[in-house]
Amino acid sequence: QKTAYEIRPREWSSDVCSSDLWRAGIFHLGLEGLMVIGAFFSVAGTVATGEVAIGILCAIVACLIASALFWVVIVPMRANAIIAGLGLSIIGVGATSYLLPVLYGKRGILEVANGLWRPITGVQTGITGALSELSVMVWLVPLIVILTWVLVRRTAWGLRLAAVGEHPFAARSAGVDPGRMRLVALLLCGVFCALGGAALALGQPAALFSV
Repeated sequence: QKTAYEIRPREWSSDVCSSDLWRAGIFHLGLEGLMVIGAFFSVAGTVATGEVAIGILCAIVACLIASALFWVVIVPMRANAIIAGLGLSIIGVGATSYLLPVLYGKRGILEVANGLWRPITGVQTGITGALSELSVMVWLVPLIVILTWVLVRRTAWGLRLAAVGEHPFAARSAGVDPGRMRLVALLLCGVFCALGGAALALGQPAALFSV
């Protein structure tokens, strides 16, 4: 049995990212591209090392780099965020489709023997059966959502983030750097997209990346 978050991990990661970036005044259309990058590098890192944790770390690093480059394009270079986001999604899908045959000599699917840890397995009945076969990422989703809500809605940092999104000139006059705040928000979003991509690729019984 599966929950909606297990079947579609992109939903929770994109929702959390959207709430974060919307407060910062960024309409990000590159979330799918980031999650594809996260999915590819999580599997590639796991294949290379045999360790799922290192694969997830590779996904986070890759998505952080992509998010930082996206920030450079839309903030210092002042490109249109919507066009840049679409470009990021296209690059994410295209680059991973290109790297798969170049690095592994195969097209379409890259499989890995082990995936994310599942706290409960092999149970078919009762409440425990409903929670069986869910990856650890699904168990962490409520905690991630609550912590993000607290960070964005109940902290001074979240207040500054909202000020940057709603009134950037007023925020700057109050000593808040809008560019730096948006960079932090994008990096945070990169981490969430990496986790969503890792859940998408490694969270299923047959852990794989497919294009």
